Amino acid sequence: MKTFSRIVVWVCGLLMLAGWSGLALAVPLAGPLAQRVQAACQRAHQAGLMGRVEQVDQDTLLTLAEAPCPQVRALSIYALGETRDTRAVKTLIARLGDDDKAVRRISARALGKIGDPAAAEPLIATLENRLEPLAVRCVAASALGMLSDIRAARALMRAAGAEHGALQASAINALHNMKGFLELKNQLTQNR
Repeated sequence: MKTFSRIVVWVCGLLMLAGWSGLALAVPLAGPLAQRVQAACQRAHQAGLMGRVEQVDQDTLLTLAEAPCPQVRALSIYALGETRDTRAVKTLIARLGDDDKAVRRISARALGKIGDPAAAEPLIATLENRLEPLAVRCVAASALGMLSDIRAARALMRAAGAEHGALQASAINALHNMKGFLELKNQLTQNR
């Protein structure tokens, strides 16, 4: 937990350097995670690293997803996924093309958590992009499994049959985790 607090303090310091000193990183989550982030930001404020922390709203998280620092983008994108707010989908889809592979991976995860069908095609493109790092493709497979979309099921079945190793395992696992998988499987069989 101390490592997490140090990361948040470091990100808060970066935000101050970037000119966002009045922002708070109390991610709108309930429970222990929100409390740890709030406490870490309060310590950063007391250390003079940033302005007073109150609470970040959804619009602030969306703005931070476009920040110049990849760590700030990753943290805000993770929080956007946890909020499951569909207003973030366009921003998260755009971040699938980010220069930083960790940001792309976290964006794929966040899109899966939100579960908006609009994310299916961009996630399929990420899954099928052989130039994309394996870790990003595996997370895209998992995210597609959270969508329970017929297009996602088709792409996962292609990956499960054509790929080997970790990506094949991710695709198979995603198919088994899909809600209504048997119904989707029947639809796929009927549409052939």
